[in-house]
Amino acid sequence: MNNFGLLLLRVTIGTGLMWHGYDKVLNGGVEGITKMVTEWGWPIPSLFAWAAGLSELIGGTLLLLGLYTRYAAVPVAATMGVALVQVHWGNPFQTGGETALLYLSCSLLFLFCGPGDYAID
Repeated sequence: MNNFGLLLLRVTIGTGLMWHGYDKVLNGGVEGITKMVTEWGWPIPSLFAWAAGLSELIGGTLLLLGLYTRYAAVPVAATMGVALVQVHWGNPFQTGGETALLYLSCSLLFLFCGPGDYAID
């Protein structure tokens, strides 16, 4: 049952991340992230914005499939960690940060535990 639980979590989290990334990369959401990153004073804001969008799109797809799961979990965890600290710091449960916290926690789970037996890996 543990492997089935990992499959269910992987499919759910992977699908959610994939759609978040799809919205950013293919529906113009990267411009909004670029503006946020510029306001933070980070260098090369468009690079970081694209990295965030692609980590969600590609990382979510890889998690969904269970392909290179541990490797995919690293950029997802980094992106969600930055989102939690930079965007939702203070009281994350009032600013929508629980989603970033959930994705961060689950990506760390997949990093440490792997995808389970029902995966392409």
